[in-house]
Amino acid sequence: MLNIYYAIMGNFELYDLINAVLRIMISFVVGVCIGWERKNHQQIVGIRTLLLICLSSTLLGLLSNYAAHNAGDPSRIAAAVITGIGFVGGGAIMHRGFNIKGVTTAAIIWATAAIGLSIGYGLFIPALLVFALILISLPVFQKIEIKYFPSDKIRLLSLEYAESHVDFEKVKECLAQHGLSIKEVSISDNVKSAVKKFEIYVFAPSEIDLFSLNEALKATGELLEFSFVV
Repeated sequence: MLNIYYAIMGNFELYDLINAVLRIMISFVVGVCIGWERKNHQQIVGIRTLLLICLSSTLLGLLSNYAAHNAGDPSRIAAAVITGIGFVGGGAIMHRGFNIKGVTTAAIIWATAAIGLSIGYGLFIPALLVFALILISLPVFQKIEIKYFPSDKIRLLSLEYAESHVDFEKVKECLAQHGLSIKEVSISDNVKSAVKKFEIYVFAPSEIDLFSLNEALKATGELLEFSFVV
């Protein structure tokens, strides 16, 4: 029984273990708060990604401190693993249209490498704590992000109106009613054909009724063309 205890605790004293757990929990709170702030400002990187990065960095910090006091200088191996896993994570990130996919997956890859290294050095309890926090928090914060930050995809909405028959204030109200938040607007006038064109980059939810949106925009002026890039 005593052997099992020492196998789990390694060279950790109770004070060191409590200290490590406290650091990990503080890191968890910090990662969530920073992620919430970023999502609240409609940024691509959100709660889950920054949570993973913060937890992994803390775990690697504990790992470096442990290695320095107990295993000479194994930091070269750890550094090589983290550098190499960065390339793997980078391969998971893809740019699709106006949006970036795979950032959270890349962070998960990095976090898994941190957990694996920590287990390899015998930091079982900190590694398992981070593992449990990740396993529980990812689905929870995914639901939170969907509920409170549904408009997280950037889309391009192109509209053409007869120049003298458009009320842009009504256009903005219409977009807001359909869950679209304006990020950037580009306006161009065609003097010869008397056509005004709007290119509007919007934050949009994953599902949107384009037919309803098209019909609603017709009430904002003489709409000549409607285009929505999904």
